[in-house]
Amino acid sequence: MIAKEYDRRRRVIKWMLTGHSTLRDRSTRRSRALTLTVMALSIVGLMLALANGDQQVSILGLKGKLQIFLAWMAAATFFVALIDLVIDWRRRAWAHDDAARRLGELNGVYARAVEEGGQWVVEGVDLRVEYDRIMASIVPIPEKKAAGLKGLHNRKEEVSGAPTASAGRQRGGSASKS
Repeated sequence: MIAKEYDRRRRVIKWMLTGHSTLRDRSTRRSRALTLTVMALSIVGLMLALANGDQQVSILGLKGKLQIFLAWMAAATFFVALIDLVIDWRRRAWAHDDAARRLGELNGVYARAVEEGGQWVVEGVDLRVEYDRIMASIVPIPEKKAAGLKGLHNRKEEVSGAPTASAGRQRGGSASKS
């Protein structure tokens, strides 16, 4: 693989690794928040169910029978649980985690590449085939999120001081100084 194509693919791997890791973390947080909301609503509903249902109560400035509040609490809990089932952030988190793991392995393979006669190679691995296989097997990054994730990755690279292909390349990952 020529150096220009190697550099392009390496940059794509790295930004997609950042993107999938970010999407995994977001989906995990959202899934956790929905699960905790269902748990909290269930606990509050159970605590209120222990009280006498004929009582007149005032909750958040609303007055009515406790039975009515319990019915609304049960409906809200059921609705949030359905949202969790339909959106399925746990599955999304798993898919992005799987993509990040595969891209991390691919990044490691590309990091082992050495330049021989103007070509980047890894003994026993066809870099093109491995790249195409991994890219075809992972969940895509949603188009509407790609630009924001690419910007996040670029900021991360700037902060970390990671070299870019345009800054020059040396074995070991440090930019060459001119």
